[in-house]
Amino acid sequence: MAKKALLIGVSQYEAGLPPLAAAPKDVAAMLRILQNPELGAFDDVKTLIDPDLEAMQTAIALLFQSCQKGDLGLLYFSGHGITDDRDRLYLATRRTSKDTFKANSVSASFIQNIMGDHHHERQHVLILDCCYSGAFAEGWQSKSVDVDLKPQLEVQGSVVLTSSTSTQKSYEDKEGELSLYTNYIVQGIESGAAEGDGDGYISADELHEYAKRQVQAAKPAMKPEIYGVRQGIKIVLSKAKVDTKLEYRRLVEKYVDNGEISFVGREILDVRRERWRLSVEVATAIENEVVEPYRQRLRNLERYQRSLERAVQQQFPLTERMRGQLQDLQEVLGLRDEDISSIQNQMIAPLETMQRQNELEVERQRQADLEQQRQREANLELTRQRQELERKRQLDDEQGRQAELKRQQDLEAEWQRQEELEQHRQRESHLELTRQRQEQERNRQLGDEQRRQADLKRQQDLEAVRKNASGSDSFVGSKIEGQQIVPQKISNKTLSIVFSALFVGTSAVYLLQNQQPSVTPTPASTISTSPASSITVKPTSSPSPSQTPSPKNTVSNKTAQELFDEGGAKREKGDTLVHAG
Repeated sequence: MAKKALLIGVSQYEAGLPPLAAAPKDVAAMLRILQNPELGAFDDVKTLIDPDLEAMQTAIALLFQSCQKGDLGLLYFSGHGITDDRDRLYLATRRTSKDTFKANSVSASFIQNIMGDHHHERQHVLILDCCYSGAFAEGWQSKSVDVDLKPQLEVQGSVVLTSSTSTQKSYEDKEGELSLYTNYIVQGIESGAAEGDGDGYISADELHEYAKRQVQAAKPAMKPEIYGVRQGIKIVLSKAKVDTKLEYRRLVEKYVDNGEISFVGREILDVRRERWRLSVEVATAIENEVVEPYRQRLRNLERYQRSLERAVQQQFPLTERMRGQLQDLQEVLGLRDEDISSIQNQMIAPLETMQRQNELEVERQRQADLEQQRQREANLELTRQRQELERKRQLDDEQGRQAELKRQQDLEAEWQRQEELEQHRQRESHLELTRQRQEQERNRQLGDEQRRQADLKRQQDLEAVRKNASGSDSFVGSKIEGQQIVPQKISNKTLSIVFSALFVGTSAVYLLQNQQPSVTPTPASTISTSPASSITVKPTSSPSPSQTPSPKNTVSNKTAQELFDEGGAKREKGDTLVHAG
């Protein structure tokens, strides 16, 4: 049975794909262990560095065509892997660019067809340590096969080892010489640590389990996969060195816990090292190789912690862009969410708590400010309302004052009007009084004239009576018929009565003429003459209530009484005179 291998490494690419410096070194390391007669013991191993499409397809086809019945054919590839929109895998060549990768890359279907055409009673092994994304981080370059390789690469009697699952990335370690996955493939074969069942040989599944365990110790997020049909996963790839070094390595792996060896484990290892006569240098080198993945994981955690610490110091809360970069760093470092959760809880949780407290404080302050603002607005509104009420009150007061002023003005106008009316009435009264006085004066003057006329007439009448009386003792008197005085024969007593009546009537006429113009004087008596030539004196009737004399008239009446008494005295004197005559 012949063992043949083709080792392809592509480090240089066209535009759009970054170079991978580890690819040629990976090929050299695989060449070393496969050609070693004590390890891989392969009969024919060919290498291909930075080939173009034609050279790469030709070499792959020749590899599987040259394998005869019972032969083992191994294809190893380290470089970029690219997928199209349908998640079909392409292995990049040095002529591959990001935009034209289909025309210058080897498709997974091409490899599958070649392996399928020559799978009868043959063993095929395909090891892919490839990427297509070209994601980078400090010291690491991502390498991934982000597709489902199983249906594309599975062939009967074959086995496929991949550096990651269909949705994960593998990485190139710039601190070391080799890519991460290839490094532990080589280490598992060279040290014999990949041998797990004690038969002295390393099968494909044993090599995969060892590499997976070491990769995940360094980068827990990476999950290398194996795909095999029938007995393909049991294909023997290498012999294992079973010696004291391998035994010591296995003991170290047994007593290492998270990169540290317990003090009891240390005592056991020291006893075994002395018994197996291993030097301290060799034992230390073996221990370093075993704990290196754990130390690498710790270094990755420290690197992530430093980056996170710088990020939060630069700005917190973190921006979406910074969160995305930290997530990319986590992916590049191969750290799981649970690996970094303690770091985040240690660094971010207190800051988030402080931020929440600050946000709560800011919110409380904002609410307080809002409350103060609402209070100020309420106070302003209340002040505005008060000012509005005050303005309305002032307006009402002003309107009230205006109304009061108008009312006062109206009252003053009314008072003025009443005063003017009163003055007018007073003027009218004064004028009326003046008129009445003038009328009274005129009436008085007229009365005086009438009295003079009456007195003159009376004197004339008396003179006529005397003349008549002096002519006859038995006839004294007069009879008034129209304007003529007719002598009558009267007695002396009757003549005395006539004189008295004439005097009283004359006085009464005088008094009545001196009263108010509205009061019509009523004669005190009416003198009538009878045909019998006798004189009859008829007193007038009592005045009605409307004609009741005023106090002034009362005084005038008293004067009339006095005059009447004087008339009586004169009458008696007249009687005396008559009797004397």
